[in-house]
Amino acid sequence: AAGVQMGWYANNCWCNEASHPFALPYYAGNAKAVVDYGFDAIKVDSCGPATNITAWREALDAASAAAGRPRVQLENCRNYEYNTNLSTTTDCAADLFRSTEDNAPDFLSIMANLVMNSLPPGGYGSGSGWGGLPVSHPGCWSYPDMLETIGSGQCRTDLANGTCGYASSQRRAGGLSLNESRAHFSAWCVVSSPLVLGHDLADNKTYDAAWPVISNPEAIRVDQAYAGDAGRLVASATKELTNLTVYHGAGCECVWPGQVLPQWTVWAKMLSGDEAAALAINLSDETLPAGTISIDAAKIFSNGDVFDHAEGSVAFTRERDLWERRDAPWSGMEARGAWTVPELAPHSSYFATLHK
Repeated sequence: AAGVQMGWYANNCWCNEASHPFALPYYAGNAKAVVDYGFDAIKVDSCGPATNITAWREALDAASAAAGRPRVQLENCRNYEYNTNLSTTTDCAADLFRSTEDNAPDFLSIMANLVMNSLPPGGYGSGSGWGGLPVSHPGCWSYPDMLETIGSGQCRTDLANGTCGYASSQRRAGGLSLNESRAHFSAWCVVSSPLVLGHDLADNKTYDAAWPVISNPEAIRVDQAYAGDAGRLVASATKELTNLTVYHGAGCECVWPGQVLPQWTVWAKMLSGDEAAALAINLSDETLPAGTISIDAAKIFSNGDVFDHAEGSVAFTRERDLWERRDAPWSGMEARGAWTVPELAPHSSYFATLHK
């Protein structure tokens, strides 16, 4: 169908050839195969021998030019050394780059990746290369892994204590609820992440479960807009959730014990000089009363030297709830200098656009 793209997955971790004594990085031959078979994109993981993203870009461009085909999209999946020197003006070898380790179908995993993505490349642990949102821009999008919305599976609960080298007797069933899925999808939209579906597209039951989340045009519009701002972490709670078990891997195979996340976070993205998106997420198991989160509008309507305002100098006159798909009752009747978030149930969010 028109507009549909098909991609290939190289160096995948289940059947990679890196351990073979004669494994060689055949960039030119692999790139030619991608083009000859008619693929539009390729995801290059960090497991096999061919992990040089610059070499991949050169080989793909040469193969595409020789065949008279359009440029192949390249995803850098966890080859972090190619992320560390990126900037907002970098001409990236990869069209999108992973800013995190693998997420899992579990809310805390999604939130941990979201926070990790907000850091500059290389900003989470010594030499890790994780992070990327501050440098994300067209042609070089940071990517905190694929969507794990409702219908995308659950955690395996049959794994032995010590799987992946970490001892953890706790095994949550995982699987995202509707509220968690909305928070997840909204977060990926407000940080301009590629929206790669994680559920079985051939399974009508899981597709029907995911559809109310993934089909929201107003949320998708936020993801697709770019006015010099790929999204920002605006504020987070001083109260922390401590000693958390965070999973990673498709079935929650691996465990990061003892993790810390904020009780809530607020994210923003300028959509134009007069419109911004704002997202508040409750990461905790407690209900946050209305007004617990209140953010100066100048922090939302700001993006460094692109849309910079002195604090306290911005007021907005309209607010639209993107999941209820309606304006706030007060819209058009007053101007507000602070964005005040309504009550948030555990693991829920509030996603809105604000207009000056």
